[in-house]
Parts: sequence; structure tokens; C-alpha cells
Amino acid sequence: MPSSRTNSPEYLQQRKRCYKEIGLQLRKLRNEKGMTLSQAAERSGLADRHVAGIERWERHVPIFTLHELASVYGVKASDILREAGY
Repeated sequence: MPSSRTNSPEYLQQRKRCYKEIGLQLRKLRNEKGMTLSQAAERSGLADRHVAGIERWERHVPIFTLHELASVYGVKASDILREAGY
């Protein structure tokens, strides 16, 4: 059973903000590399809609996925998290 903390409005808002900041960083990096969504998806082994969903804050980002995208963009996952404020 989920704890009341994970259902609190503050937690949900923080989680949404985290997804947003990471998505913004990933989109920024993709654009800086001059890649389309399709190119980033193909190079990372993800579906286009999955990469798009992450960039639009509609999908959570498992650490493995974050690592794969970071590798495609030539950075470390920790760099993305740091730039996103985490």
C-alpha cells in the first residue's frame, strides 16, 4: 500500500516538476545536437512516442532510459540531473 507521503499534493507536484525539468533538459540537448525525435529514438533504441512523451513530461524516465538518452547526446545522466536541478 502506498504511503500517504506519495499521495500528498506536495509530493505529486514535486514529482511533476522533476519530470518537467528532466524533459526540458533532454529536449535542449537533442536540439543542441541537431537531432530529430526520430533520430534520438533510433539511436537510443526507444520509440519516437516514448522520447516525445518524456520531453513533454508525460512519461517518467527510468534511470536506464536516462542513461541511454544521455549517451546519445554525449553527456552523463548525472549531468542531465544536475542541469535539471537534482
